[in-house]
Amino acid sequence: MPGKVLTKNSRRKDGKLHYLNTTPDNKNANQILDSALETNNLYKIGLAVHAFADTYAHQNFVGYFEGYNHLGGVLQKSPAKVGHASATHKPDIPNLIWEDERLCSFNCKRNNKEIFLKAAGRIFEKLKLYNNSQISTQKLKSEKEELLSDLSAAIGETTEKYSFFSNLFDKKDKNLRIKNYRKLSQQKQYGGTRVEKYNKYQWLDRVLANPGKILWF
Repeated sequence: MPGKVLTKNSRRKDGKLHYLNTTPDNKNANQILDSALETNNLYKIGLAVHAFADTYAHQNFVGYFEGYNHLGGVLQKSPAKVGHASATHKPDIPNLIWEDERLCSFNCKRNNKEIFLKAAGRIFEKLKLYNNSQISTQKLKSEKEELLSDLSAAIGETTEKYSFFSNLFDKKDKNLRIKNYRKLSQQKQYGGTRVEKYNKYQWLDRVLANPGKILWF
């Protein structure tokens, strides 16, 4: 989701700017999420929340084939210039600390855990105020701090170790985080119902089982 063209965290060694650069918590993402919340449509809200979260995780990348995205290396002439593909999975791993070599030295270190927790805090604020616009500032702050503490524990310790192939095939750390998230979901303050395991084919199974009952939004 494109945001403000020039921000401190987007400053690069080569001085390049891009009018479609993704920046955290930007005005466009906020407007889209606010509009989605007004519809009360869970599908639209889900899409908007995902896009909002990605303004943090995918910051400093452009969402199409663009040399601005390139981090260097053997992927220079590949489709890796699309989005954050040149950085492989690094921007999406919750506990990873990595370096975006395009950026200036003062902001090239990317601590995903810190970034993701900031995103979670902002999303919580948006959704909480949507459900209870009369909540006090103190209570909102208290509940957010509790959530971020729980999420921090669920994500676990940070690491700078990364291997593309290990991340692709070794799912031990990822599965542990998911287990921790699902355990959190059983707590009363988070709904009290264990989140089901994700099945990427579930939507297709439902469509094939009831082709005449597709829910359009």
